[in-house]
Order: sequence, then C-alpha cells, then structure tokens
Amino acid sequence: MYLLLNKTNKNVFRNLAFAGLISLTLAPVPPVRAKAAEGFLTPVIAQSVNQVRGAAGLAAFITDACLTRAAEAKLQEMLELGYWGHYRPSDGAMSWRFLNAEGCRYTSAGENLARGFTNAEQVVSAWEASPAHARNLLDARFTSAGYASATNAEGKVLTVQLLGAMVP
Repeated sequence: MYLLLNKTNKNVFRNLAFAGLISLTLAPVPPVRAKAAEGFLTPVIAQSVNQVRGAAGLAAFITDACLTRAAEAKLQEMLELGYWGHYRPSDGAMSWRFLNAEGCRYTSAGENLARGFTNAEQVVSAWEASPAHARNLLDARFTSAGYASATNAEGKVLTVQLLGAMVP
C-alpha cells in the first residue's frame, strides 16, 4: 500500500493501484504481540532501499529514531487490532498519528507497507515494481526513514516503512 501526506498544503494523496501487493480490502491479521521477523532484518531493507535511491542519483535515507518508533507503533497496533492498512478500520484514523504521537517533526511524510514476502530483497523489489511505492522511495523531499517488521500468527511478515522530510 502507498500513502503520501504533505503537511505544507494539507493534501493527502492516495493510490490504491499498487501492483498486487495487497487487495483493495483490508485483510484481517490475527492479533499478536510483535516479534522480530527472524532472518528479516530491517537494516537489510534499509540498505536495499538506499541502493535503489543511489542508483537514481538520490541521497541515502538517514535512519531516523522517531520514524522508527512510529513505524514500530503502527506495526504493533496492526498486530494487536488485527488489521493491515493505512487506516484504522474502526475510525479511519491515519498513520500520521503515530508520527505525531512520537513527536516527529516533519513537513512531508509517506508510508509503504508490505506483507507476506520472505526476505528483504522481495519487499524492496515489490516496492520498486509498484509505481506508487516507487514514487515514495524516490521522492527527493524525503530524507529520512524508519522501518519495522514482524511475523504475525499466520507466519506472514509485515513491514512498515515511514518516510519523512524531517525538521531539525
């Protein structure tokens, strides 16, 4: 899934044509406590994403502690409430509340989600193949990223990537 928020002009851009990464409905995810996805380390995802950016002539993302905490909180909520998507099904609350709750200071933010891939390279390849996800990866406004991955009760790996144009 792909979502982009630009706080400067308050527009929210949403593209749900995401090259088969998920269906158009929110798929239920059994609630569990997040646990690290064995062999599926977020540093490998970050490294692969930065290689994609470098090949496009863009600077590597800086791993941001605030974005990482927000990504972890988003992932934890999806696991505990049994959903997977940008919006909380019960009230439509958006992912940006995690950035705000963590005190992240940003002018623009984006989110990529992935589910069911068996390694980091598959996640990044799928994001590259999706025009909406690739726009997030290659958005020159974004300078920082935070990642979280966990395995749910069904054994599927869920990944959250939050991107930002951070305010110092």
